[in-house]
Amino acid sequence: MPLEPTRRKLEERVLALEKKLLEQKALNEKLLTAQEEYRLLAESSTDVIWAADMSLRFSYFSPSVYQLRGYTPEEALTLGPEETFTPDSLALLLEEVRKLTTGRQGVSKKRNRHFCLELKILCKDGSAKWVECVGTLSVDNIGTPEGIHGIARDVTRHKNNITIMQATDKALSAKVLELEETNKAIALLTKEAEESARDYKNKMTGIIKRLSVPYMERFQETNPGKNQKICMDFIASCLSEMDAYMPGSSDGAMDVLNAKESEVARLVSIGCTSRDIARLLDIPKRSVDFYRAKIRKKLSFLPPGKSLSQYLVSLYRKN
Repeated sequence: MPLEPTRRKLEERVLALEKKLLEQKALNEKLLTAQEEYRLLAESSTDVIWAADMSLRFSYFSPSVYQLRGYTPEEALTLGPEETFTPDSLALLLEEVRKLTTGRQGVSKKRNRHFCLELKILCKDGSAKWVECVGTLSVDNIGTPEGIHGIARDVTRHKNNITIMQATDKALSAKVLELEETNKAIALLTKEAEESARDYKNKMTGIIKRLSVPYMERFQETNPGKNQKICMDFIASCLSEMDAYMPGSSDGAMDVLNAKESEVARLVSIGCTSRDIARLLDIPKRSVDFYRAKIRKKLSFLPPGKSLSQYLVSLYRKN
């Protein structure tokens, strides 16, 4: 009888031990599964997973380091930090690690232990590539840094695109400045051309007046006939328009007329009838009527019964 409790206790202990063993086995299986998943992830990832001590001596590289740098993981592990990074990038990384580890005896779990830098790494073929390097400090139970681990992603194409865009923006800015200078030069030349045209117009007007006005005054004293008066009025109207005209000042209303239409319009404005115009220009009267209709249409003066002569006079006065 006294042995019965002892036996029961032993059975309970055996059952508890078997349960623990089963739990441990399940944990081991989960751990193996997680390790396998992590291994597959590391081997299939295009990003490089890495680990290093606090002196940046690397202890692990994922297989994708070969696609990035041309080194196998075993070869990459034999290289020191000076053979892994360009001098500027190595100095930047060391400074970042120094900032994260100095100032306190240990690194608090609440303190930011992560960094993200763009670094330039050296490749086996002698070239250099840009990577975005994300790292985390590994610490022990009391917060003392033990090492660094992280991921590196190739961003060379992105950096090259940024460089190209910056160069393009710079070139475009230079072109914009060049166009602005060109526009200023064109504006200056246009102003000079207008002033030259104005001076030339004034000189030509003075010459024409000096040559024509004295003869017109003498001709007026000879009692000219109707046709001669029309011609004189036409010439006087043209001279008056030359006085009123300034280059660039016209509103462009009369610019839509061709040479013959302009001639007919000028005669209409001084009161000539279609018959008078036909006789002066030596064309049929129906041609004059055709030109008058074209003038009305081009100048958008279409209401019937309105005086085309008065309308043309008002346009010539504006110009």
